[in-house]
Amino acid sequence: MPFGYQDTHLPANEAEKVRDAHPEVEIFWYEAGHGFNCDAQGSYNKEAALEACERTLRFLKKHLSQCPRRFLSVASTTCERREVENQFRRRDSH
Repeated sequence: MPFGYQDTHLPANEAEKVRDAHPEVEIFWYEAGHGFNCDAQGSYNKEAALEACERTLRFLKKHLSQCPRRFLSVASTTCERREVENQFRRRDSH
């Protein structure tokens, strides 16, 4: 589960309660705020978002091995598409 150190909506002590209640669940902390994965918000953190996306895809591939391959392909494509869209936005904004 991804959490941001600067998240003011979900304090770290609340996130730690998740870890304490479910020690089998991996918790990942990022130098980011709430909504760091949403590129439409000011809190978007590209590095954290990409790392969280990669970790999520690895988790899905590991735990959903029976899942149709096209689902995993779509999920992977979504991460790649977001990066391409961001590149076009930056180019068009200049």
